[in-house]
Amino acid sequence: MGKILSSIAFIISIFALSACRGPDPNPELKDPIYLDLVSDYKALEGAIKNAEKEIESQKKLIKSLPPRDPSRRQQIYALYSQEKKLLQLKQQAEYLKIRQERRKEHVRKVYPQYYEQNKPWPDENEVAEYKKLKELRSAPKSWDERIRNLKLSETNEAPKAKKN
Repeated sequence: MGKILSSIAFIISIFALSACRGPDPNPELKDPIYLDLVSDYKALEGAIKNAEKEIESQKKLIKSLPPRDPSRRQQIYALYSQEKKLLQLKQQAEYLKIRQERRKEHVRKVYPQYYEQNKPWPDENEVAEYKKLKELRSAPKSWDERIRNLKLSETNEAPKAKKN
C-alpha cells in the first residue's frame, strides 16, 4: 500500500514539474485596455438600442399629431436631433469595434515578446497612459465646468494649518 501511494505521488510530482508553462493563447483577455474597449462597446450598443426605440416612439407621436399642430414642428426637430445622436452613436460604435480589433492584433503581436523576456503582462505604463488619456478625453471641454470643478475640489480639501 505504501509503495502504491509513493509511486502515485511520484507520478503526480513528475507531471506537476514537467507541465510546461506556455504562453497564453488569448492574451487580450488579460489586457485591461482591450477589456475596457469591449465594455465601452457593449454599453454603446445598449445606448444605440435605446436611441432607436426613442426615434420610433417619436415617429409614432408625429404621425398621431394633426397636420397643423403647433407642436409638430418641435417634435420634428426633436426627431432630427435624436437621429443625429443615433448616427453619432453608430459612428462611435464602429470606431470602438475597429479599435478593439487593432488592440487585439497588437496584444497578440507584443505578448510573446513579453513572455520570452519574462516581463509582467500587461505593461502598467501603457495601461496608466491609456487611463489618463481616457480621463482627459471625457473631461469637460467647457471652461466654466472646469473652474466649477476646481472650486469644488478646493473646498473639499482639508484646511491647512496656519503658521505662527
